[in-house]
Amino acid sequence: MVNVCIAFVTLLFAAAPDALAQRAITASSPATESFDIGTSATAPLPGDFRADKLTSARTVGHYDSALSATDQRGGSDNFIGGGIYNFAAGDATTATDRAIGFLASTAVKSGNLYGYFQAAPGIGSFSVAYDVEKYHNGMNAAGFGMQLYYSTNGTNFTSAGSTFLTSFAADTDNATFATPPGMTSHVTGTLDLSAVLEAANAVTNDHRFYLAWNYSVSSGTSTTSPQGLGIDNISIAAAGTESAPEPTTPLLALIGGSTVFSLRRRAAPLQLGRADVYD
Repeated sequence: MVNVCIAFVTLLFAAAPDALAQRAITASSPATESFDIGTSATAPLPGDFRADKLTSARTVGHYDSALSATDQRGGSDNFIGGGIYNFAAGDATTATDRAIGFLASTAVKSGNLYGYFQAAPGIGSFSVAYDVEKYHNGMNAAGFGMQLYYSTNGTNFTSAGSTFLTSFAADTDNATFATPPGMTSHVTGTLDLSAVLEAANAVTNDHRFYLAWNYSVSSGTSTTSPQGLGIDNISIAAAGTESAPEPTTPLLALIGGSTVFSLRRRAAPLQLGRADVYD
């Protein structure tokens, strides 16, 4: 016998419109971004990307509280202080090839570029590639770097490890480049989130996740004479698939408007909003 207890309001999926905010990843279509967002110092970021600048070194913030636009621009010129930069591969006011990044200051100790993604069911391992570009030299003895992090909720982030750490040693001057970027490090690697996504999305098989590229001084807390680093040419592609979920047998369909919700028979309780189904 099956006992069904349903609070129907929670089956309306109020969060569904948020699905438009994620960058989709399928077996045949990677998520890519080159950040050619125009020349404004306050250019809007792509809809599924955000950025912040924080007062603590090597700190990752929260996606939901981050900003949706840059607040500075720089290229071969126009560097006026710390912030979230719309970097230009050339003149800051005219060059169309852009990157998103940061320049530290005494008040800006960390910067984060966040991306929000959704993988198709069965995809849990990803081939990740991106460029870390240097737009401003810095004599800070500790050097600066970019470290990739991941999260399933946009709040608690975990380091993706040394494969995704890009470090630059101190420079001999604090100069800009006549033809920026002055240095580019191409990063590639496999990021296996299968277990993480399975644990976080065991009920819905909804493979949403966040990435954060954290910019900061490599050690210590002094951010004088900083380097300006940007992220460009991101590609997140499917690298592997998970095993197929345990087969289930449809028990009940609820129709709300034009949407059909299926509750399926399982050996353990299934939670869908506030709907619990038991054998």
